[in-house]
This record gives sequence, C-alpha cells and structure tokens, in this order.
Amino acid sequence: MKRYSQQDAKWKEKQLGTGECTIGGYGCFLTCFAMLLEVEPDKVNDRVKTFGGFAGSLISPYVVPNAYKQMYIDSQTYCANTPAPLDTIDRALANGLAVIVQIDTSPSADIQSHFVILTGKVGNDYGMVDPWPLVDEPPATLLGRYGKGRNAETIITYILVIGGVDSIMPQDVNSTDSDPLPVASGGKVRTIARCHLRTYPAVEDKSDILVLPIGKEFEWTGETVTGDGYRWKVVKCYVEDGSLK
Repeated sequence: MKRYSQQDAKWKEKQLGTGECTIGGYGCFLTCFAMLLEVEPDKVNDRVKTFGGFAGSLISPYVVPNAYKQMYIDSQTYCANTPAPLDTIDRALANGLAVIVQIDTSPSADIQSHFVILTGKVGNDYGMVDPWPLVDEPPATLLGRYGKGRNAETIITYILVIGGVDSIMPQDVNSTDSDPLPVASGGKVRTIARCHLRTYPAVEDKSDILVLPIGKEFEWTGETVTGDGYRWKVVKCYVEDGSLK
C-alpha cells in the first residue's frame, strides 16, 4: 500500500466525482481506495467517474471494482446506530483482507464523518492509515487520534471489507522494497502484523504468496522461514524479536 494524502497540492483542489466538493475537502473515502490500489487519487477519481461511480461527490464502493478488476468488495456493515461488530474487522484483518471504516471523529452532536484504513489490532485499539494529514504522524491509531474518550465500537459507523489488493501492513506505508526488515538476526518470533512470504526459490506448483496472520509463531533465520515443506522468503513483516510474550 502506498500512502496518499487527500490534501496533496497535486489534487486537493480537483473536483470530487461529479459534485461541487474537492478531493482535499471530502475525498477521504476516495483516497483510501487510491492507497489500496496504489494509484493517485485524482486518477482513481477520473476513472471511477467514467464508470458512473459517483452520485455527486459521493463515491459508490461497489462501482470501484468495475473500474479496477483486481479489487472486490467482500462485505459492508452499517453500524451508525449500533455498536460496531469488531469481530468482523478482526476476522477480516486476520485473513489478509483490507478494511476501510467510516468513523465519527468527534463526540459532539451529529456524525463528523471520516474514512481511514485499519491495519491491525493494537490492544483495544487499531493501527490505521489516515488520508487526511499530509504527513501521518503519531498517534497513528484509531482511538489515539479520534477516540476522545470513546471506544472503537462507538466511533466506527461503517465497515467495508475489501479483497484483491496487496499488503496493507503498516510498514508498507512510505517504504520501498529495499527497506531493511525489522529483525536483524534469527530466533523465535511472532508476527504483530500480517506477514507476507514468497516461495524461495520460486516453486511453480506452490502459491506465490503465503500470509501469516497476526500472532503466528515461527522460527526466524534472519532471511527465510521453513515450513510446509518449503522455504519461504519474507517480503513484508513486523515481528517481535526474542522470546515470545
């Protein structure tokens, strides 16, 4: 996933969909899709528009996969008037799916709507990638930034689960494939975000990608993991070094 800000000068003043709003002002949902697709928001905006994916400035999530065939909508849950079902989010993240949520950013009257991408469970909170700030500085967690004394069940008003996109692990944001992995030496570790592996060397009759869920324990050699009769090369992963906690 590549991080974009809806307020980037390259597109913030551009028309959002077919309405009167701009990407900078109201394009958070669009920008979440753009980050997952790794396509600049203005380009996603223009392409989805040609597929009839906007009602004014409101983007229809079910039209986006018509424009980008690699993506599909797994499920959506409306929960503005009921506690958000966090098990839906946790299950999706554990299965390697992307999760966009609509949140109420303020405890004041009415819903102050905003969309973010969740990246993993952090205690009773969630890591997130926020399309609003130009630089996504800490606290980059849902409750750390937007909780304001409330819990996740309260501030999440809509859940969209998406499949068919690449890794949404936090370390993918603003990183390159040449970035060093966070564990420098071998030992017993467990994942603290979904871990993507590739067969190494490539095995034609084996799926190219293996996704280890959060909390998966394995022996780390510093470069590869052995399991299921194959040797796997770690592509992207956050792990805890040393003894299991």
